[in-house]
Amino acid sequence: AYDEAANPPVVVKYVDGIFQDNWTANQRLDNPRRAMQPTAILFGDGDQDERRVMWVNAIQVRAGRLSNAEIEALGGPSADGIPLAIVVVPPPSLAVQRSAGTITVSWPSDVTGYTLEENPDLGTTGWTTVPGVVNNSVTLPTTTGNLYLRLHK
Repeated sequence: AYDEAANPPVVVKYVDGIFQDNWTANQRLDNPRRAMQPTAILFGDGDQDERRVMWVNAIQVRAGRLSNAEIEALGGPSADGIPLAIVVVPPPSLAVQRSAGTITVSWPSDVTGYTLEENPDLGTTGWTTVPGVVNNSVTLPTTTGNLYLRLHK
């Protein structure tokens, strides 16, 4: 996604709906290789006119930048091409009820494809599947210390 209105202008790079990089170096409006000119080379590495045979199913140019959520919702390539309308589905939320000595964690029954995971540390590693989940609900004993929970797809 190329956002010329940002200050500084930025290219936001995603691959198959997964964020890669924010690129702000040399994104001025006067950079002709980033402009929609009467003739455009859409695929090329820019040096020594190297070209490869490739097949492209769809190209889409929009007036304005897609939001990060919209880009993520596009996901990977599809034989159907790029959708005109992008539906952003908000992530499910957890409901937590506390009783004497336990907590019950649940989420809507129509939410499928997620695993409840736990971690005593809010790091990026160490997440494990919570055992005993039935019908999007589980009751856990309360303990001292931290317990972080997440739904992971």
